[in-house]
Amino acid sequence: MYKYADWHTFFCNESTAFLRIPLRAHTNSNNLRSHVGEIKAEAQETWRKLWTHSDKAGHLRRILSREGTEAGPKLYNNIADRRSVLTLVQLRTGYCALNKYLHRIGKKDSPKCTCTHGIESVEHYLLDCPKYQVQRAELREAVNPGDITVAKLLENCKTFKHTMEYIRATGRMEDRET
Repeated sequence: MYKYADWHTFFCNESTAFLRIPLRAHTNSNNLRSHVGEIKAEAQETWRKLWTHSDKAGHLRRILSREGTEAGPKLYNNIADRRSVLTLVQLRTGYCALNKYLHRIGKKDSPKCTCTHGIESVEHYLLDCPKYQVQRAELREAVNPGDITVAKLLENCKTFKHTMEYIRATGRMEDRET
């Protein structure tokens, strides 16, 4: 069900040139199969170019480029709670109820965090915001003391379970208006 959730938002906002591949007249089923194969190959190549060269989805590319990062069914099918899957996709894409995105879509006047220490991005919320120091200390201890990164917190079910505990403890992602 969540096979394409990681890149769905990115892809929907990009070119759909592969959908405009001309269809040819087919005299037999072998030609049709061949043409369908060509369309699939062209679509895959177009998607790969968009994914690699787009100025969008950099946040998600950084997460997915990390060694050992889970994606698609391997990740999403192991998360029982649909709300958690939605939160993971939103955090991975950056399209979430944090001020940076809300400002971008015109729902907030400013992308700044209410802590006044920076823009409220996924990175700021998970790693830096002083309002959530206590919850972050618990998250660091659960994940592994030492350096934590957004990619590490969102890379697999094991670490994401602790990230969701942090999110629930802060209550920030529950309030969809702020």
